[in-house]
Amino acid sequence: MRWAVLVVVAGGCAVVAPVPVENRVAVQNALRSVNAPLPLRVAVVCEHNSEPPFPDPVEVAKALELLFASVKRVTPDALPHISDRTASPKFHLIVRLKTGKVEARFLARTKWRVPKIIVWSLSEFLSALIADEKYKVTGQIEVKVVSPFRGATPLFQTRQKIQTEVVLNDWQRGFKFWGIWFVPKWLKPHNLRRVAEHAIPRLQEEAKAAVLTALSDFFRKVGISRREKLLAWLGVPTPRKHVPKKPIKFLTLAIVEHRKKRSAEKIFETVSTVFGYPDARFVLVLPTPKRLSDLMTQLKKRKVTRALVYIGLESDGKGGFSLNGGEMKLQQTLKDLRESGVRDCLIIVDGRLSPKALPDIGGWLLLASCRPGERDSYVGGITQFADLFCRYVRRWRKRRLDSESLRADITYWFRRQLRIRRVKQTIWVVGGAFGSGER
Repeated sequence: MRWAVLVVVAGGCAVVAPVPVENRVAVQNALRSVNAPLPLRVAVVCEHNSEPPFPDPVEVAKALELLFASVKRVTPDALPHISDRTASPKFHLIVRLKTGKVEARFLARTKWRVPKIIVWSLSEFLSALIADEKYKVTGQIEVKVVSPFRGATPLFQTRQKIQTEVVLNDWQRGFKFWGIWFVPKWLKPHNLRRVAEHAIPRLQEEAKAAVLTALSDFFRKVGISRREKLLAWLGVPTPRKHVPKKPIKFLTLAIVEHRKKRSAEKIFETVSTVFGYPDARFVLVLPTPKRLSDLMTQLKKRKVTRALVYIGLESDGKGGFSLNGGEMKLQQTLKDLRESGVRDCLIIVDGRLSPKALPDIGGWLLLASCRPGERDSYVGGITQFADLFCRYVRRWRKRRLDSESLRADITYWFRRQLRIRRVKQTIWVVGGAFGSGER
């Protein structure tokens, strides 16, 4: 009988430990939704009006390290200094936590009630070790987030009620003779206070989970997680460092209408496998004259060495091409490229262009797909010319293109391919050469 009593007492004394906040599925999902930790420095200030006091400020700061990159606990006395933007620029956010009164109330008996009565009939003191009383403990926590860079207006504020349940024995809530029959009627305020003290570890984990979930939901709704966007949202001044851009050794530039964008990309991908991949690549789809002018100014600062330029716009056949709200002159474009430092250049005009309207291009190489009066034709979503030129580059893989050999290839290969495809286009070439023959 003695061993049976000990077994019953030992079983009834089992206490369930609180689930750590970092092991909770809801908290883990909330942190994943904002790609935590967020790259912010945070100060945590805890004020409590609860008896017993909770949560522990140190523990809350540790929990917030799951959400923020840097967390420091600060006493309320230091709060005015931290809120001063000029005095303390080292914190991006200030998280203020305030807790209300903690209350406990009796809920019910557990399944250990009958075994406890059996043990009580033998020894009241041993029966007091059996945990058969379930209590509900509640508290309130208020979360407010401010920033020294956004003034006194809170960025986020919420007040939540948190609760937990604990199962205690008579000694834990305060022993009372004949308490097995008269609890909860005989419970006094000091008994409920002791119950609350035993529930603080569990209540504290609930508070940490509530804070983490609330803050994660707030930042998820804000929709920014990258450092640059977060700092811009907070208004944090970030000094810009001037980093000079490297010169462009090889540039690919396309100025096209919507339908010829794929043709430009196809040519760039093919040429890159032979002449090397470009340091800069631009595909402008019907740009405005200002956008084109800004790009040319940027290229002048980058000092371009070699360029491949693809033009696929509506043309008047005389060197004028339609832009969005304006016109581009081929002569002016070539002049801007020379001023950018370009010495080796291949210009591909996938459209109508008359040899008589061609400006002086010096030693550069120009390839045009058709003459005035002829029309573009397409195959597989790209122009016939772009398809043939890509096949030509992949087939012979010449690292140096010159006008003399290209004229021969146009006569013996391009024209034959066009006849096979029943395409009436006149491909013509003029100028010097492109490429050095080395990679």
